[in-house]
Amino acid sequence: MNILIAFAEWLTYLFFSILAGHVVLTFVPEDRKPSVQLSKNVLMASALGLVFSTFGPVLQVVLYFYESVGAIKALYSVLTDFQVGNAWLVISWACLFMMVTILLNGPRYLKALLLLVMVLAVGYASHVASLTLWSGWLAHSLHFLSVMLWAGVLLHVSWLAKDPLNWKPFVKWFSPFAAACMLVILSTGFWTMTMVVDVRDYVNSWVLSYGQILLLKHIVIIPLLLIAYSNAYVSRKRSDFPNKILKAESLVFFLVIGCTAFLGILSPPHEINFTVDSEGASPIAEYLAGEEISSPVQLSISTGNMLEGVSLLLIALGFLGMLFFSIRKNPSIELSLLFSLLFIVSLYFGLNRLFL
Repeated sequence: MNILIAFAEWLTYLFFSILAGHVVLTFVPEDRKPSVQLSKNVLMASALGLVFSTFGPVLQVVLYFYESVGAIKALYSVLTDFQVGNAWLVISWACLFMMVTILLNGPRYLKALLLLVMVLAVGYASHVASLTLWSGWLAHSLHFLSVMLWAGVLLHVSWLAKDPLNWKPFVKWFSPFAAACMLVILSTGFWTMTMVVDVRDYVNSWVLSYGQILLLKHIVIIPLLLIAYSNAYVSRKRSDFPNKILKAESLVFFLVIGCTAFLGILSPPHEINFTVDSEGASPIAEYLAGEEISSPVQLSISTGNMLEGVSLLLIALGFLGMLFFSIRKNPSIELSLLFSLLFIVSLYFGLNRLFL
């Protein structure tokens, strides 16, 4: 069931990206964007899909309570008394109005307003909002909105653009737009992380499943940023349409949201030692450490594994460099993904080898 809920969370990012990209591009003049063809049916299906995909967190809470109070009463209680349930009701109504607006070719400003309402509802239902309502709500909403705006335009242009027309005018506004979005994404991402994990315990959190996936997510972000930077560089130097690298960037983005989806079903490491005692350490962490992990947890660099760890880190840097030069010299989806995956694997095992 947890896998299904994580998959639903992944779909939520995909559906939101489709709608956000559509909304953003409606505000861009035709002579400043490539021609993008997307049917109403896909947009309406995305809005309808959000109703079901965003129900995953609601279902997760219902399953936690239904054995003691019954499924119907648990569902009613979650929808009326819990932030996650309230947010789902708001999202469902907003999606219904969005479908009607799309069907009737309604004003773009109404679509933007409905999208903003849905984003705020997602932020309200977030874990950080349940910890500190206003700051958590603001941080997660800004983070989620920035991700959707940037990724939405990226997905539309990389996969749905029919021709390279207006490529230079598009790059002229999209590059600073993407840079601004990325700045907000990174700053709010760090902000929300500090609400869940004490920065001083970041390495210690790797003994938990949440910490392992968080580490993996942060590693995956590195090639994503490099590809995004390289795309901006290549776009300024070339007059043709580099959709291969744009597609590679979007595929790495899917890996990032995959990690994010799994974080939503795991216990955050507020108290690492308590979580280790009550739920146990991550099976992956124990396998990599070669022993059972128990509290108190205090990870530090392992001198015995330093040679292997440093070697893997150097190999990871080599793959990152190969990724950068392959994009500049011979843009290819296959090579970009290959070097990205090799970098991710090398850095992930290298860091774990150093500290576990």
